[in-house]
Amino acid sequence: MDTPPTHRPLIGITMGDPAGIGPEIVASCLSDKSLRRRGRLVIYGGGAALTLACEQIGGRPDWFRACMADHADKPLTDTPIVLDDDLHGDLLDTPRGPHKRTGAASKHWVELAIRDATRAQDDPR
Repeated sequence: MDTPPTHRPLIGITMGDPAGIGPEIVASCLSDKSLRRRGRLVIYGGGAALTLACEQIGGRPDWFRACMADHADKPLTDTPIVLDDDLHGDLLDTPRGPHKRTGAASKHWVELAIRDATRAQDDPR
């Protein structure tokens, strides 16, 4: 029997560098229905890069996508949810490999996840 969604742990996942393998790894994880039933998944990253990675592995994007700025203080009721951060512009134009811009985006997403995890300790959602 499945655990009710509200009793599942809230798990924050950062997508990593959008020009690296992070988007493919996250897309593969989100394609695994048994993994998705283990927790309420919140992905921090670029929605377009994650959607492209999902299509490249032969999957279909099957998650709720929300603008990170619009979702900052709202409870997370949809799962999995991709908190799409468009502050770094179109990251899909960046070729594969390490780049200052994509590294900065990855660092920013980790910082946002830490902020939310710290806030969740005071106010669990």
